[in-house]
Amino acid sequence: MKVYGRTGPLVFVLTVVAIQFLAHVAESKQRAKPRRPNIVVLMTDDQDVMLGTMDFMEKTKEGVINHGTTFKNAFTTSPICCPSRSSFLTGLYAHNHNVLTNTVLCGSQQWRETHEKRTFAKYLNDSGYETGYFGKYLNEYKGDYIPEGWNNWQGLVKNSRYYNYTLCNNGVREHHDDNYAEDYLTDLVLNRSISFFREAKRQDRERPVLSMLSFPAPHGPEAGAPPYQDMFANVTTHITPSYNYGPNPDKHWIMRQNKNEMDSTQHIFSQLLQQKRLQTLMSVDAGVEKLIDMLREIGELDNTYVLYTSDHGFHIGQFRLAKGKSMPYDFDTRVPFYLRGPGIPAENTLNEIVLNVDVAPTILALAGVEAPSHMDGRNFLPLIKNRKAVSPPWRDRFLIQRGKIPKKCKPTEPSKHAKLRQMCLTKRNEYGYPCKAKQANYCVHNNVTGEFRMKKCRSPPKKKKCKCAGGADRNSTTKISKKEKALRLKCHKKFINFQTLATEYALSEVGTYISRALLSGGSPKRRGHQSTRHRRSELRKLRQKNRKRRGTKSKGQKGKQRTQIPFRALRYRELFSFDSCKQEESKEQRKQCTYFVKILRGYIKKLHFNVRKDINSAMNRIRKRIDKDIFKRCLEIFRPPCTCSQQVTTDHTPAKPKTKTTVETPSVAEDHTAGDTPVPRKVKRRKRPKGASRNCNNVNSTNTITGMTCFRLDENKWVTPPTWGGPERCYCTNSNNNTYWCMRVINETADQLYCVFVTNFVEFYDMKIDPNQLINTYSEQPLDKISVIHNDLKRLSKCSGSEGNSSCHVPRGGFNTPSINVEGGDNNDFCGQKSPSSAAMLDQIGMENVEEDEEDIEDDIRDDPEEEWVPELREEDDDDDQEDWDDSTEELLDTDHDGPEAIPEMIGDRWRGYFKNSHSEEQSDLPDQQSSSETTQSE
Repeated sequence: MKVYGRTGPLVFVLTVVAIQFLAHVAESKQRAKPRRPNIVVLMTDDQDVMLGTMDFMEKTKEGVINHGTTFKNAFTTSPICCPSRSSFLTGLYAHNHNVLTNTVLCGSQQWRETHEKRTFAKYLNDSGYETGYFGKYLNEYKGDYIPEGWNNWQGLVKNSRYYNYTLCNNGVREHHDDNYAEDYLTDLVLNRSISFFREAKRQDRERPVLSMLSFPAPHGPEAGAPPYQDMFANVTTHITPSYNYGPNPDKHWIMRQNKNEMDSTQHIFSQLLQQKRLQTLMSVDAGVEKLIDMLREIGELDNTYVLYTSDHGFHIGQFRLAKGKSMPYDFDTRVPFYLRGPGIPAENTLNEIVLNVDVAPTILALAGVEAPSHMDGRNFLPLIKNRKAVSPPWRDRFLIQRGKIPKKCKPTEPSKHAKLRQMCLTKRNEYGYPCKAKQANYCVHNNVTGEFRMKKCRSPPKKKKCKCAGGADRNSTTKISKKEKALRLKCHKKFINFQTLATEYALSEVGTYISRALLSGGSPKRRGHQSTRHRRSELRKLRQKNRKRRGTKSKGQKGKQRTQIPFRALRYRELFSFDSCKQEESKEQRKQCTYFVKILRGYIKKLHFNVRKDINSAMNRIRKRIDKDIFKRCLEIFRPPCTCSQQVTTDHTPAKPKTKTTVETPSVAEDHTAGDTPVPRKVKRRKRPKGASRNCNNVNSTNTITGMTCFRLDENKWVTPPTWGGPERCYCTNSNNNTYWCMRVINETADQLYCVFVTNFVEFYDMKIDPNQLINTYSEQPLDKISVIHNDLKRLSKCSGSEGNSSCHVPRGGFNTPSINVEGGDNNDFCGQKSPSSAAMLDQIGMENVEEDEEDIEDDIRDDPEEEWVPELREEDDDDDQEDWDDSTEELLDTDHDGPEAIPEMIGDRWRGYFKNSHSEEQSDLPDQQSSSETTQSE
């Protein structure tokens, strides 16, 4: 026992040393294992590359660009907000996530149930990342839910704003006002994201963080922060070679509308717009510096990837378009794209094509998560390490698409008539007639055309109660709708007709009574005192007198002209007026006449009382001359107005707002007689919202164009300084039906843009010759070359995922296979468009029938009932504008050439000559116009 006691302390010491050694080994292994990196995404809204906005962001250059890689050829696949952001989050082309415009399926239930659950945030959150989102999300986001995959959610409701907005703060709607220190959205996004990052690292330093900052700048309404509102007064970086370039008859129909040069007002507006956009970006620039300083302060900068980009580009005055995006040209599709982080070389430039669909798979690769095969984009990290070792070779072409797809692009879907026929035949219990309780619609079959139609079941009429203002003893005036007024007028005529018929019936009854009374001696009391001969003579005199008053001829008056007095008026005057009795000769006759009139008045009064008491009996007597349905509805509606005892004293106190409560009343079958055709309820036509182009009707501007979306430039355009103080204008810049599919090619030998518009119009630009995309040279290209390019575009427009035959990974150089049946065939359909044939090229050279095809397809888009309605903001048709659309290109060029013989046959040739001659002079005049606009603004 003593020996054991002596060795006990030694064993204890050895045990403690062993434990410490094992802990040190475990800690060293843990330190040797690299931590998963943090990822910070910075996204601006509508920031361009080609207009020079990045040249003024010095702090972003110092914090991100100089310490990372610049992607020189970064593009968006959809140059419009919601489709581009959806592709950014999911790694899918727009035709695969189905968000085609800023309204069609943007933030819809289909997006929430399918694609929103497969964003890069959801995959990173499942792998252990702490995720946070701050700022603008999607244009139609309503703030009523938190998207999956985000632990901290600060999503902006609806579109970008700087003040007076609503934020969804982790499921709670939070309204902000116009206080710069507390509510300016750019600063709020930055501050909350920094707090989130600090708190996440304080709780668990080893847990990686994903933070996405979506700034509103430089999107409209371009409200710069107060410290920057005096900057960039004379900046003109937006003036590019395509600025104020035109006319453009070789481009699609939207570009052909701006035929006049930009006036001084538009030049001033363009410069002011660029100034305000740069002012908003200064807050972003300062925010990038603060974010980098925070990462350096907490020791996370070397373990954090920072990505800076935008959703799409922007244009100001290019091709004479006042402002906007959504065009397929480089100024709208190129985006800033910079990445810094561990393993990313500093001050490096990459010339390979990088797209917004590549962001999701690349972020997953940075986090060590395998990208799913359904994503269309690719991980571009191998390009940074070793571009030549990338396998398969990196792309040199990609798809650009925009706009909702018309019905012609969906040939596999049945038509609306086929769907309705199938529904009516298979669901007879649900859509049968007569309607059942809670049934909304019923089917009607046309035996002549064989088509089915859907009609609404009519709800039972609601009984209207008379409500007097201020209580039951006061007067009340009820408002009557136009429809009810028309029905009242119709019912009033029906009642007059009924009264006339009732009077005729009463007169016939009274006539019978008079005849009996006269034959019996007049009054019942004096009937026995008169002889039969006397009564017959009196009756004969009375009939002769009636004939004279009615204008009828007696036997001795055949040659005389009958009088033109109406029969009913004389008859009524004779029977119901005491004046007729004054014409009698003797006093006894006048007394007898007065007696008869009293009897008649009492009789007709009793008859009217009986008619009102039992109206159905009167209807049965005259049912052949009265419409029963109309009369029944008249009985329900034609009632005397509400009358109350006292006068109403008007109260000028404002009434409290009433909350509308909707109560569902079960629809019942309509009350029809057997054999009648059911009459459906007339559905009120939904009024089209008053849009920008309709607001421009009262603006004296030559820039308003039928069929395009426009915006109004007036003193209310901007609230924060500098504001607009010039004249009012209306500028039309785009159309809701601007749908196209384009393929952009960039490699060692080619730099091209090929576009097919929904109107069958084709454009081709060779940037090796024309770097500013000024001249459409489609008509100059050989048919076999266009056929090969068209086939690649066709396959890209239908691609899906990264594996299989339909993969979106097009081999470098394309497929090099021409389209099948170039001259047109069944297998050559590109969303309702045939691939270019020689006839099509000749048609486009002549510019013939382009406008008609465009208008037909636009009507096709608008008439599609299965697509969500998008207000097109169209003005009333103007014949003068339509005539302007049909101007030929030869008329536009007559002033620039010696004669018709000097105009080449090909569009590209003649416009290249026009560009070298006249447009070079136009560009040389730009500085003078610019200086004059600046002088006007300073004054």
